[in-house]
Amino acid sequence: MEEGKVVYYIDEGRIYSGQVTDVEKSGEEFVFSIDSYGDCSGQHRISSAQIGITVFLSKEEAESAVGGEQESYREEST
Repeated sequence: MEEGKVVYYIDEGRIYSGQVTDVEKSGEEFVFSIDSYGDCSGQHRISSAQIGITVFLSKEEAESAVGGEQESYREEST
């Protein structure tokens, strides 16, 4: 995973997009943040194990995970 890559994530049944930041590798696994994912208390660290479950590399994969509901997609401005 490279910093700056746009990914799509599901939060409360809705699809959002954001850029990958702060990638840290640990053997075969890695953790990262998404610039639009988090709250006032700071960014959440996401495990690479979440790719394909709650974080997706394409909008189409994310839509498929939530049942193809395109109206649930919201592009975050960066």
